[in-house]
Amino acid sequence: MNCSQLYVGATRRLTEVDSEFIGVKRLAGPDEDYKSVASVLKAPHLYYLSSHAGCGCGWEYLKVDTEWDQRNLASRTALEGYLREELKNGPVLLLSSCVDSLGEAPPARERRSIDQLFAEFDGWRVPFGTKYVRVAELTA
Repeated sequence: MNCSQLYVGATRRLTEVDSEFIGVKRLAGPDEDYKSVASVLKAPHLYYLSSHAGCGCGWEYLKVDTEWDQRNLASRTALEGYLREELKNGPVLLLSSCVDSLGEAPPARERRSIDQLFAEFDGWRVPFGTKYVRVAELTA
């Protein structure tokens, strides 16, 4: 499987969420996802971010008039709102990776404001099926 995934890491506990459009689930060792994400983010608190689809497939907003695309937009809006709320308490790290590349080191750790990230979210997020990893330190 080479689905595009998002993970977040922080030096503090973040709020876990289980709603219709976004899931934020804490990762705990010693499973493989935890080890892979921990090796890249090196943060004590790690979380998997899921969209309405239950995975990373629902972050892609194609701007077509379909119910699926509207649900994708709702998930993306929920993600932005969640990150904005968490950023009130300090920066977080955002990891974008396809499953097959999880655990690989990114070429660099980028710094982005939340506004910069969502202005170019489609271009920043690692696309489905690519062998690439990106990490951004997000700030308000």
